[in-house]
Amino acid sequence: MNMTIETRKIGARSSQSARGLRLGGLALACLAAVSGAAAAQTTEVVLHNFCSLTNCADGAQPLGVIRDSEGNLYGGTLAGGAHGKGVVYKLAPSGQETVLYNFCSLGADLCTDGWAASVSVIDSEGNLYGTAGFGGAHNVGAVYELTDSGNETVLHSFCSFTNCADGSAPGGGLIRDSDGNLYGTTLYGGASSNGSGVTSGAGVLYKLTASGQETVLHNFCSLADCADGALPSGSLVLDSEGNLYGTTIDGGPNGGVSSGSGVVYKVDTSGSETVLCSFGSASCPDGANPNGGVILDSEGNLYGTTSKGGTHGKGVVYKLAPSGQETVLYNFCSLTNCADGENPGPVIRDSAGNLYGTASNGPKQNPGNGLVYELSTSGSETVLCSFGSASCPDGAHPDGGVVIDSEGNLYGATSNGGAKGGGIVFKLER
Repeated sequence: MNMTIETRKIGARSSQSARGLRLGGLALACLAAVSGAAAAQTTEVVLHNFCSLTNCADGAQPLGVIRDSEGNLYGGTLAGGAHGKGVVYKLAPSGQETVLYNFCSLGADLCTDGWAASVSVIDSEGNLYGTAGFGGAHNVGAVYELTDSGNETVLHSFCSFTNCADGSAPGGGLIRDSDGNLYGTTLYGGASSNGSGVTSGAGVLYKLTASGQETVLHNFCSLADCADGALPSGSLVLDSEGNLYGTTIDGGPNGGVSSGSGVVYKVDTSGSETVLCSFGSASCPDGANPNGGVILDSEGNLYGTTSKGGTHGKGVVYKLAPSGQETVLYNFCSLTNCADGENPGPVIRDSAGNLYGTASNGPKQNPGNGLVYELSTSGSETVLCSFGSASCPDGAHPDGGVVIDSEGNLYGATSNGGAKGGGIVFKLER
């Protein structure tokens, strides 16, 4: 498997080496490029440069962050650590990093505890939950729990069933309900798998109890030509009635396991799937290949991005009404040399309805290191930070989206760049 390609799909990646000037706390003015909105000014603060320790013992190539109520950040890395297979780390508001776990500590070359892991959830007791894109008992990924003291438990190793009927290559992260059940997707495996390898099959949506009991809620490509979608990717969202919503990279009308433009779907509590939007169809014509999942507002509208398609072929931000009507909120690469970004990832939404996200590439001219943007409710985009520019020089290729605090500051990670070339965790002060 091509690790770079698969990590972008799997991790949280989807879905990933960074350039800062020094460790935690370097502030630099980041003047925004704007499309259709007033100019904004942000300050980029590099909270941590990965590979700052010998042999990258602090990790390398981070895969996104989550944030707790005290302002600590948590994440996983693709590489680095004691065994070169990634770490889970905690980053204090001051920028002090603590490695909580080194992957591949078990199972020698097989890495039965997983590797290339992302962190998705933190519970009220400080326990972390995430997915490892590789490793596990069958070397095709796992779901893990990590206590606040650094003890890891593998809750499920994928491909534990014949022909990987339980899925393989988990990606898109996890969500957790009030009963402690976890929900996620795998990029491959499932009923459509023939067991010929890790990339066989169209993927599954699964539920995992706190004890590690897995239930496959939906097998993708269950309909002819994978009309129900194929290769699920990106974050899930759960509504108040227990329905799950997500996206698939491929599939849809006239699609297949590795073709089609992808779908937005809903899976109810009984496991019944409804396709809400098939990209490229007459009813949902704009955008293609959504890989960042969706978010949900209080009125039942869904928001997400596609990595391709749109007016300029570089992706869109879309809104999907409960009726299934699609509205394109923004077409990327609308500015010369894609100064507004291309190939967007997941989005978040603030209380005023503004959307925030990352584009892993753009502007097209050197360095093309990607950016962080804000999209107003009217559809006006403001580039808050263009990585590698004179005003925001640190980091490259932010693949995992951003999180926001109560003051409107944004936090995220870049998989490249930084003082030591191992990626950074950044804060954008606003």
